[in-house]
Amino acid sequence: MLEVVDIRLVWNAVRPGIEHIHAALPWVDWRPEDIYASCLNNESALITKQGVDASEAFMIVRMDVNQRTGEKILFMWLAWCPDETGAPDIYMELDQLAISNGCSAIEFITGEKKLVEFADKFGFKKVMYEVRKELPGPTAPGE
Repeated sequence: MLEVVDIRLVWNAVRPGIEHIHAALPWVDWRPEDIYASCLNNESALITKQGVDASEAFMIVRMDVNQRTGEKILFMWLAWCPDETGAPDIYMELDQLAISNGCSAIEFITGEKKLVEFADKFGFKKVMYEVRKELPGPTAPGE
């Protein structure tokens, strides 16, 4: 069973996973502290599987609304499960969580082709491509 956990109670356990994800994704526009603040302000939720230590598997989700259509979406901001066994255990519960909150879809963003292929087994379909060209010039702020 999935449960929402107060991030303040498990921050030291989940922070290494959040930092690992942050370091692995060069395009992210958030910092680990943003995750903490978003959960603390009830804009997002830290979810774990009951009986599983938060350091072993967790996800951060939020409810987004498409401003054009009004569609409510459960957005998986990030998910951590180093042994990659978490999805088969929770995908039906995640569907029910989304449905019970009035969502018509679940979405996530990734740069990992293998994750997109894996997610297909659970009904996820790729809906867009993002392309980028690096230009010479000044570095980003803070570099």
